[in-house]
This record gives sequence, C-alpha cells and structure tokens, in this order.
Amino acid sequence: MTLSDVTCLIPLYRSARLLPVVMDNIDSHVALGGRVLCSDEHGLDDAAAQIRDRYAGTGLVQVLDAKATGGNWVSNCNRMIRACQTPFFRIIPHDDSVAGAATAVLAETLRSRPEVVVSHGWVRAQTEAGNRLPQRDEPRLPLRPIDDPMAFSAGLFWQGLFSGSFKSVIRREVIGAGPLLIRPTRSLRHSERAWLFGLSLLGDFAFCEDAAMVKRYWKGSVSDHWRPGASDQIDMADCMAGYVDDLVTDPDSARALRFNLYLNAVRRANWHDDILPDRPPFEPPLPPLTPR
Repeated sequence: MTLSDVTCLIPLYRSARLLPVVMDNIDSHVALGGRVLCSDEHGLDDAAAQIRDRYAGTGLVQVLDAKATGGNWVSNCNRMIRACQTPFFRIIPHDDSVAGAATAVLAETLRSRPEVVVSHGWVRAQTEAGNRLPQRDEPRLPLRPIDDPMAFSAGLFWQGLFSGSFKSVIRREVIGAGPLLIRPTRSLRHSERAWLFGLSLLGDFAFCEDAAMVKRYWKGSVSDHWRPGASDQIDMADCMAGYVDDLVTDPDSARALRFNLYLNAVRRANWHDDILPDRPPFEPPLPPLTPR
C-alpha cells in the first residue's frame, strides 16, 4: 500500500487550535509515502509555522507561506492544486479526519480505472465534540438515480447527488496535462459543488465501500453561516454554465445543459422568494443528451 502518487492538500485558516487533527492526518499519509502540501493565504496565526517546524527535513511535507495580499478559501485551494505535482490529490479540511489507508483505497480506484476522475467513500458526520450526526452521513443512496452521464451532471447539484469535493481523491490531469481549478461563485458559497459539476463533465465518479472519513460540523466553521438565497441559485447556474461552455464540445448537449441549469435555478430561486410554496423537485433535461 503506497501513496507515492498522491498529495494531500490542507488549506489553513485560523488552524492553530486544530493542529492535532491536522498533524494526525499528515502523519497517517506520510507514513505511506504520501505528499502533503499546506497553504495559508492569511497568516492570522502561526499554524503554518508550527507545521513547517515540526516537519522540517521531511521532504514529503511542504508549507506555502501567507500571501501579502491575502485571499479566500477558493484561491487558497487553487494555489495548492496548481502546486501539486502528483497524478492524484485529496483536499483535507483542517477539521476533518482522514486515514492514509482510506486514501490509498480511493487512489487505487483511480489507478485501475482511467475513466474515473473522482473516487469517494463513506463520510461519517459528527460534531466537534464527537457526537454522531448520522443524518448528515454521505453519500446518499442510490448513487446514480440517472444513468445518462450528462443527465447525472445536470442533477448533481439540484438533487444533492454528491457533495464530496473535500471528501474524495481526485485525478489531477483532467484537462490535457493539467487540473480543473475551482471557479468561484460571486459569494464563494458552493463553489466546490460547482467544481464537482465541472469534474462530472470530464469523467466518472466511483464509490468505494472500503473507505471512510470523519466529517466534523461545528459553529464558526467557514460554511456554518452560509444561508443560500434566491441569488445564489442563479450564481450557481452561472458558474456551472461556465464549465459547460468550456468542457462540453457538442453544441446540442451544451445548449440542453445550459437551459436545464437555468430552468432549475429559476425554479429554486422562486421558491426562496416565496413565489413557489414548496421546494421544487429537480426537472431533468429532455433526452437525448450526447454521452461524454
């Protein structure tokens, strides 16, 4: 079991009090030969310096310094994706726990199945105090209620089929010899979900029963205060439509996907604005769609 072709990307932001979790993740992956890349674009505490000091002389751990101009969580993640040199990477938030052995299971799927771009397993949710939140476990089953690849992509966000951009191992070289970067929504909310949509246009998602991780939910986290409204639905459609424009080469498929994205966005926005009394179900695109 080896992780020599995997890099763990750990975005830091006020992470000093979470360093025991971060370092456990680092140790578990380095023990299997995995690389680790940490980045702090804000420098609001000394977490990056503590990691650099602890792993000094360990060629497998690299820490990027804070940028003078600051940044945000999207630019911080993209900074590490650009710097990553291995075929596969995994973004690990500073408050989650991931064992190197689980990452190795997911990476093996990517090695053996070149059509797969995202490999994911079970996500066990809990509070910061360790109390289980089974209602927030992932993935939701069935994994693929829609067989057509493009129709699956169309419903990925609106149906909540999979939210695992930070819960999976991802193939780096998906656009020629390079990665697909995360494109920010206007508010930054759900940028990672739009990115997953873009990745779904480039290959398959694979679920591995034998891999699991711990996801912690707590007050004060970056996403804790997110309360998406009507405008966020249109922002998501705009962001996902940008991926369609750049990644879907068939004009008819691109046109159908764009129409469907905005149809569902407007319906969802109308619900947020109390124009519709109930949350609308996903409206699937009309067939046929051209496969990837």
